Amino acid sequence: MKKKSKETYSVQFKLDVLSFMKSTGSSEVDTALHFGLTNPSMLASWKKALAVEEQLSCRI
Repeated sequence: MKKKSKETYSVQFKLDVLSFMKSTGSSEVDTALHFGLTNPSMLASWKKALAVEEQLSCRI
């Protein structure tokens, strides 16, 4: 069976998810379940991308 096309999420949605996780102390798995996401490990990549973006913006 073919996998359906890759889901894309807006920047605002990603920030909302990460904000929820930080403010509630929820794990990646619990946060993914809360938002109906099927791949909790993608939250780690979102956090990493946000950290890189924050580092770049501090340099300017």
